[in-house]
Amino acid sequence: MRRTSAASRPSVCLAGTAFYLLTAGLCWAQSIALIVEIVGVETRDASTLYGVLNAIATIPFLYMIRLDGLGFSRFRKYTGRSGQTPGLTCSCSELLL
Repeated sequence: MRRTSAASRPSVCLAGTAFYLLTAGLCWAQSIALIVEIVGVETRDASTLYGVLNAIATIPFLYMIRLDGLGFSRFRKYTGRSGQTPGLTCSCSELLL
């Protein structure tokens, strides 16, 4: 009997995707709340400041994508038939950010 990896099971893929999207959404909401708090109500040129801070806030997400790529290259043997990595690598790197 052929053994399949955990990543190729639909339930693991669904759980990993749900955990990843939940974590990403919470991190994004927290960063937007912090930006709005920094900009404040009576800030002059608020849209420019918001845009600059939002651009700075996206830098950790770029590092998260890089960490996910490194995780894929290191743990390639644990991927499923479709080549998907378990969402755990990406979710854990988001929690560190």
